[in-house]
Formats: sequence, structure tokens, C-alpha cells
Amino acid sequence: MKIAYLHRFDPELFDGSRVHVEEITSRWAAAGHSLVTLAPHPVPNCELWSEDDFQRRGSEIDVFYVRIHGSKSNDKLTELRRYQPAAVCVWEVNAPIEEKRLEGMSRFRLMRLNRRRKKAAKEVNGAVAVSAEMEAYARQQLGIATTIVIPNGADPQRFGSVDGDSRNRPRPGSEESGPFRVLWAGTSRYRWQALHRAESLAQQVEQRDLNARIVVTADGASRSSLEYLGHLARQDMPAAMAGCHAGLCLYEDVTYFPTFYFSPIKLFEYMASGLAVIGQDVGQIREVITQHQCGLLTDGSLDDLADKVQQLASDPAESRRMGERGRQAVLSTYNWDRAAQRTEEFLVELGNGKGREAGSAS
Repeated sequence: MKIAYLHRFDPELFDGSRVHVEEITSRWAAAGHSLVTLAPHPVPNCELWSEDDFQRRGSEIDVFYVRIHGSKSNDKLTELRRYQPAAVCVWEVNAPIEEKRLEGMSRFRLMRLNRRRKKAAKEVNGAVAVSAEMEAYARQQLGIATTIVIPNGADPQRFGSVDGDSRNRPRPGSEESGPFRVLWAGTSRYRWQALHRAESLAQQVEQRDLNARIVVTADGASRSSLEYLGHLARQDMPAAMAGCHAGLCLYEDVTYFPTFYFSPIKLFEYMASGLAVIGQDVGQIREVITQHQCGLLTDGSLDDLADKVQQLASDPAESRRMGERGRQAVLSTYNWDRAAQRTEEFLVELGNGKGREAGSAS
């Protein structure tokens, strides 16, 4: 297939959206698909086309694949379909525009953008949603009738293999491993990832005199119960996870949208690395941890977080079993190979006429 993979993002910023894009496009390119995108916004593994190229060569396109998230402009990329109306158009729905509330966008402006997004969705044949909550958003708010949920994932060959394999990690709490190390992976750029709670948790660990240490991928002055690794490059993250026993998947309350809708990549990378997960009791985090028994759910309060750290640190065998169950779940389900394949199959089904005609949803 020739796929127009359409997305705008900051090339200097390497966050979850960049990870998702690279993992999916690299696998589609390896499978023999030809990928193009709109200049001047480069997308990994995609040939840059100008709008003139789309106008001249639009007949070559089989699928327009538009990545939809908190951006106020990505849905406008759907307009390129006018150069090949016969092609399938699919939206990958990651987040609502309401995320812009965090940047101070007015309700009036948000309302206008939502009207535009819903109008653009009439040109869409189907949607790939990263969570059940985003599937409901695509169906109920955007009017897209043909949808599928394909969560994010991890690469189990990169995370949890060789030196990072959970089978080779020193047993939690053993003399050889030192303190029970609990990792917060993320970026201070996004307040909703709750770095400050991980830092405050270290104080609780110290007050309780637990043989544990909170490790964070941020800058700061380390002390006995809190270790700052600095802002790590992407290639350094597997080693950081391999050196820990549990991972924190924490989020602030989502106040700008009715439900928690994220599909946290860090959750699946913790699991691939064989870490027991201490996860916020919300959305897909709750669903995955409950189904696979790969960690503990928390209400996010400091007392409860400290209780969970103490529970895992005091039962090394069960902590290790949780990590092993999580890794097995990634190997079987939550990996990028499977995500890319399932998405490709969805595109083929739509191309074969199994999806609705664009604009037919009420």
C-alpha cells in the first residue's frame, strides 16, 4: 500500500507521540509499504511530499492516515484527501482537543475547533483508537461509526532483553541488589505525569525507613531515598528500567475531559522490562494491571503509594512474579509488531469495503 501518514509534531521533542510514530512507520516500511507525508513536517520513514506532489500524484495513495491528538491543526490534514477521494481515510485517535485547556485555550475557541474536527470527521472511513475511552470519543463525539481499539505497546527486544531481562535482574530486596528501586519515567514538561508526587513519595519512603529508593528521569539533587537520573535519551531508557524493580505510572486527575483516556507507553515499557507496576487506578492502566496481575493499583495519595512500595519491597517473590506476568503480556499482546499488524489489517478491511462510507454516521 501507499500510505500518506499525516502528522505534525515538534521534531526536537521526543515524547510518546514520536515513539508511537517511529515504531509504527518503521514496521510498515519494513513490510514493504510506501509512506509519504506532507512537507515541511518530517515524519520518520516517510518521503516528504509537497501539496503539489499530492495534487499531481494523489492517485497513487491507497490510505490517508491522520494522527489525531491534542493538536488544533492535525485534523485539517484530512483535506489532502480531496486529491484522491477514492482512497481510504483513517484517523488514529489519541487525544481530544480539550488537552489545549492546559495551555489556557478559551472555551469559545475550543468549541470552534471541536465543530471543525467533527465536520472533518465526516470524511473519515474509520478510526483507530488507543483506548476504549478514545473509541467512545470517536464514535459519540466525532460520529465515526467504524472503530477499533489498538493500545500502545513496547518493543520487548529493546526493553527486557539481554541485560535487561527480568530473569537476570537481581532479586528485589536481596543483598546484591541494594534498595528496592522504583522508577518514575517521564518528562517534567507534562505536569499531568506527576513528577512532584514521585519526589514527595521519596520523603515518605525516608520517613518510614524503607529499604527503597525512588528513581526519576529528571534533574535534581539526589539523596538516599531519591535518585535523579537527569533527562535520558531514548536509547538510555532500557538500561534505566533494567536497573529497577518497579515502575510508577502516575497521573494527575484529568479535569478537562470526562474520563482518563491515555494509553501510557511507559506502562508497557515497564512491563516489557519485567518491572512490577504501581499504577493509577484509572482507565487503561486499571484494565491492564487487573487483567494481567502485573502490579498494584493506587489512588495516588502519598500514604497509599508508600504502602504499595512497602508491599512490593517486602514480598520480592511476588514482585518478581508480577514483573514476569507483565512481560509475558507484552510478548503476547502489547507490542509494536502486533499494533502495526492489527492497524494494517484494519486498513485492508476498510479498503475492501468492510468499513462504512465516509460521512454515513449520524
